[in-house]
Amino acid sequence: CGVSLSAPSQAPEFMALRERLTRALREQQERLSARAIRQVLARADRDEVERFVQVVQSSDLAALVQLLDDRLVDFLQELLAAERRLVVSPPVLQEMGRRFVLVDEDQVEQVAQALADLLRDSFAEAKAQHPDKDIRLRLG
Repeated sequence: CGVSLSAPSQAPEFMALRERLTRALREQQERLSARAIRQVLARADRDEVERFVQVVQSSDLAALVQLLDDRLVDFLQELLAAERRLVVSPPVLQEMGRRFVLVDEDQVEQVAQALADLLRDSFAEAKAQHPDKDIRLRLG
């Protein structure tokens, strides 16, 4: 193996490396846990007890190390990306209904253009209010 019996032991170096890796993993888990908890608490459409249970589950990520696979990695990436995303619900469809109560076949282009304009305006307004977020519009 190329190591003589009189060579100094590498065990202290390996133990120090293992400790640094363990500490780094713990810090990453704490950051992920904190983000997950913030996102769970930010969901206003959940029952309070269900949200509390999710917070408790999100706070212990040690089990994730054992379960980590490609699907879980994809889920965690989406969870972290969601923090940068903002979903807004502008009244686009209501406005379209107000403008076009009945639509004739010859108005299809006009309706499509009006919808495109409303969507662009809604995106521009949301981006102006939240420049640091990726904006998504909820139409329904």
